[in-house]
Amino acid sequence: MKISKYEQWLILGSLLYVIYFGSILIICFPGKVIEIVAAMIGLLSVVSTGYGAYLGAKIAGDNATKLMKEQVIMSDLNAKTNKNLEFLNEFQVFTKNPLLNVNPSDNFLGKKLMSYEFFMRENVNLNSRLIELNSKDYDVSSIIKFPFESWLKISNTIYNQISRIDKMIPIILSNYILQKEKINKELYIIETAELSLSNLTLAMEENKVLEFRYHILYKPKKPFDLKRYYNRDCIINIDSKDLYNHYENELYNVIKEYLKLLVIFLKHYEKMKFKEPTDLIKYSSEYYSL
Repeated sequence: MKISKYEQWLILGSLLYVIYFGSILIICFPGKVIEIVAAMIGLLSVVSTGYGAYLGAKIAGDNATKLMKEQVIMSDLNAKTNKNLEFLNEFQVFTKNPLLNVNPSDNFLGKKLMSYEFFMRENVNLNSRLIELNSKDYDVSSIIKFPFESWLKISNTIYNQISRIDKMIPIILSNYILQKEKINKELYIIETAELSLSNLTLAMEENKVLEFRYHILYKPKKPFDLKRYYNRDCIINIDSKDLYNHYENELYNVIKEYLKLLVIFLKHYEKMKFKEPTDLIKYSSEYYSL
């Protein structure tokens, strides 16, 4: 049993008090050292006996509480065995997702944009399937249900962060073209094809020059502004490495926040006790073998 900090300080304080008090008595009564030491030992014995009795009672109480808790859990598991197994039979499909095999202690920030896109796509896929499983509303045991619901909540938060990133990506490209072409973004907007992070990463690794066709439109300030009909098609050649670096800089903060959530997501999954039917069977077997 782990001793709390309060108990550690109590033991240390008692020892120091007895030693301090005994030292004062020895100084005041130097001729009665043996009697004082004997009294100190006796006092320490009383303290240790009292603490030993307290510790024994605490251990017994903790064990009784733990046993009662395990009995309640097992009673709930037994009452809902079929539903638990049905739920875990569906849930175990998630264990095959490659994202869940990623080590949460990895240095994710050192990876390329293509890796982040893979993580995010798998997160989105997982989230939709978790929502689908949750919608079936299985009446499962609390020890299975609560960790799953917490995991789903984290997954939903990640999904919202990914949606934010997805909205940023086309804007980053448009603003980059506006900047390179020295076009006033207060007056004009750019429409161009989307560029995935994977394709950008591959182009950067091959040191390619990317050709973009974009459509430039005038943003009217007034309802009858004659320039509202202004639009034309253009072509621009972009160095993939420069564009890649631009994407990295623009996405750094939002991806960093996403990766924090991803680590929480993966660690929570690691701690989940029940991921497949065999986990439930193993838990029950260990309980009844005690």
